[in-house]
Amino acid sequence: SAVPDVVAAGDVVRVPQPLAGGARMALGHWTNAVEQGAAAAAALLAGQDPDGTPAPFRAVPSFWSDLHGARIRSVGLPGAADETRVVEHDLTGRRLEIAYHREGRLVGALTVGRTGRLASYRRALEEHLASGTV
Repeated sequence: SAVPDVVAAGDVVRVPQPLAGGARMALGHWTNAVEQGAAAAAALLAGQDPDGTPAPFRAVPSFWSDLHGARIRSVGLPGAADETRVVEHDLTGRRLEIAYHREGRLVGALTVGRTGRLASYRRALEEHLASGTV
């Protein structure tokens, strides 16, 4: 639970994830730690919302890795999905695109060899988070 006047950031910090139904999760990837650090600094510099609660952390989780010459990228929380949709699967071309949904709403995407396609998924997830429609 939240502790008044305490700000934390990093790989072990558990924050509510709207894409996972509000479940508190720790995301162990360096991009998450960097984004949390920036949000923590902003919270310390700007203070709190008018009602006294800290502004929620709403960054879209992401990670990437290069394995055996394949670039793997992910946004959102594929593990929170209850439905997986394979958009593209090209074994010989080493390309893969998967969209993950929870209760009909996009919660994540994963690509292999299709880095450019991830931007539209990230924008959709950012819009969902900003509007509170997740």
